[in-house]
Amino acid sequence: MNISEENIDIESSLQLLSSFELKCNEMVSENIQLQEQLTLATESKTESKKQLQDKMLHIQLLQDSVDTVQSALGQHLVQQEENSNLKSRIKELELKAEGVTLSFENERESWRINLKELECKQEAEIDEIKEEQLFTVVNLNKKFDHEITLRDKKISELEGQLNVAEKDKKEEITKLKLEYEARLMKAMRQNSISSHQNQTGNAGMNNSQDIYRRKLEHMQQLHSREVVCLKQKINELQERANPKQRTHLY
Repeated sequence: MNISEENIDIESSLQLLSSFELKCNEMVSENIQLQEQLTLATESKTESKKQLQDKMLHIQLLQDSVDTVQSALGQHLVQQEENSNLKSRIKELELKAEGVTLSFENERESWRINLKELECKQEAEIDEIKEEQLFTVVNLNKKFDHEITLRDKKISELEGQLNVAEKDKKEEITKLKLEYEARLMKAMRQNSISSHQNQTGNAGMNNSQDIYRRKLEHMQQLHSREVVCLKQKINELQERANPKQRTHLY
């Protein structure tokens, strides 16, 4: 091989090398662009993925909201049905209450009429009892007045007897005193005859005084007992008459 051929090969190699270098540079440049595009694509993918996740989250929130609304609507429908049932039940109870009220009003009116009849009957019975009691009281008052009159008459008689007895006893006691004094004077006159007769007379006078004194005391005791007995009878009659007088006044 000659020199010219060698030069041609070098030039061809240089051209080829230059072309290869240029091609490499182009490939590097394209690679850089592709890398940048890949980076952009990756970032875009990441952003898209994030947006997709956000959209999925939003969709989930919307789905939850829809579920909540559907649940609320379901509960509302249930409540509406329950309200409808309650309204029907309330209506039935109102009708029943009206019936009960009407029945109660009828019964109350019947009770009022019966009560009025009973009151009238009781008033008539009370008037009848009052008339009977008045008649009985009048008769009892008449009877008590008659008994009181008899008691008063009896008391007056006993008081008269008491006065007469007291007068008689006083007269008898006075008579005994006079008789006692007369005999005492007679005995004292006989005392002056003799000393022996004086002694005997003193003994007789003492005996006579004792006899008249005992007799006088006995008469006074009898008089006192009789007066006490008559007073007790008068008090008993007055006590028997007093309750009847109080009943009569009542």
